[in-house]
Amino acid sequence: MEKNATELRASLAALLPDDPRQWIYNNKPTALDAHLVPFIARLTDVGWANLIPQKLREYASWAWQGHEWSTLMAGRTPMVPPR
Repeated sequence: MEKNATELRASLAALLPDDPRQWIYNNKPTALDAHLVPFIARLTDVGWANLIPQKLREYASWAWQGHEWSTLMAGRTPMVPPR
């Protein structure tokens, strides 16, 4: 399981351009960006940021400050608070 997780993190980090301050495949977000950014946010919210490679954390941090994320989230967190 650990080997698979390590390989997944490396594969995702390899998708990013050299500059993590841009979308994965283009100058506009794709479906992959739309899934990866919230996934990283969820991991961060539950305290698992240490599982995310630095390059992916920089990419997500950049995305969270963008117009797309702020419009979508409107100040909300990606995790539903426990009841």
